[in-house]
Amino acid sequence: MSKYRLYIGVLIGLTIGILGSYTYSTYLQIPPLGAAALREESTNYRFIDPLLACNSGEATTGRYKELDDSLRKVVVADIKSSKASNVSIYFQEYPSGRWVGIDENHQYDPASLLKIVLMISYFKDEELHPGSLQKSYVFTPELQQMNNNIPFDSTTSLTVGKEYSAEELIRAMIIDSDNGAKDVLLDRANSATLDQVYKDLKIPAPEDSGPPYTISPRQYSLFFRILYNSTYLSRQLSEKAMSILAQAEYSNGLVAGLPKNVTVAHKFGEHVNGNPQKGIDSVELHDCGVVYGPNLPYFLCVMTTGKTIDGLESTIKDISQEVYDALDTNTSSKMAQ
Repeated sequence: MSKYRLYIGVLIGLTIGILGSYTYSTYLQIPPLGAAALREESTNYRFIDPLLACNSGEATTGRYKELDDSLRKVVVADIKSSKASNVSIYFQEYPSGRWVGIDENHQYDPASLLKIVLMISYFKDEELHPGSLQKSYVFTPELQQMNNNIPFDSTTSLTVGKEYSAEELIRAMIIDSDNGAKDVLLDRANSATLDQVYKDLKIPAPEDSGPPYTISPRQYSLFFRILYNSTYLSRQLSEKAMSILAQAEYSNGLVAGLPKNVTVAHKFGEHVNGNPQKGIDSVELHDCGVVYGPNLPYFLCVMTTGKTIDGLESTIKDISQEVYDALDTNTSSKMAQ
């Protein structure tokens, strides 16, 4: 797999699909985390809840009927008002694993969402070869030029010719979504480790040729799931990864729909469909992460397509607020399965 096939800034692509059908989707065979899951009893972690064992036979896999209904109303209203043309949602409550999905298997260009995979691969190398995160890499003129040649790509705060540790680059890539940091990390990544992350999760990896790479909200949830449950990396590295995600600067999507005191470990991605010479056909905006609410932590991923970023940000905000309000005013026992 060519590293540069993975470039995940705001890239040019083909328009992604048409408005999905908002009906109950087929349940994919992704093992749920049931209420009978055995978890580590520890107060050492703020962002993870280590999973020790899971009795899938006793798992609760039902939907929150009231939340499902209210989210569909938000989606219909925002599409009708032209805020968005396509909206997909995947919600999962931790630790029960109960979920709600609206067109959750629809495929989108992930753009910067895949930066989390790059971070996981570096942390896996650190686990196997301690000290890997302290290795230094240079932001070269060639990498800067490559970044400059990508239409719609954002700028970087890195200085050409300066050395940065892998951990510094990871923080810049996740917290500021810095594409220069992503370029350096991608250029020096262990391709075998990066490929293995996709293989282990049974998610197709970007290939050298073929159509533009896409992923669904349901598939993407696995990256956060393995971090929150600490089932792929060590406890310490899972905690570190989630703590970095919790420092993300972007605040116009999920965060905008929440009270200011609520912590969110998340990653956003933005993609432009079109041609710089002929104009923009549409834009995609996604925001996915774990919301550490006052009742239960939950995962929420919203992927959208529309005409303007402002409209899509408003849609993601509306959905985030609807989920938070529903969980804040209804206990799990009150919500119909």
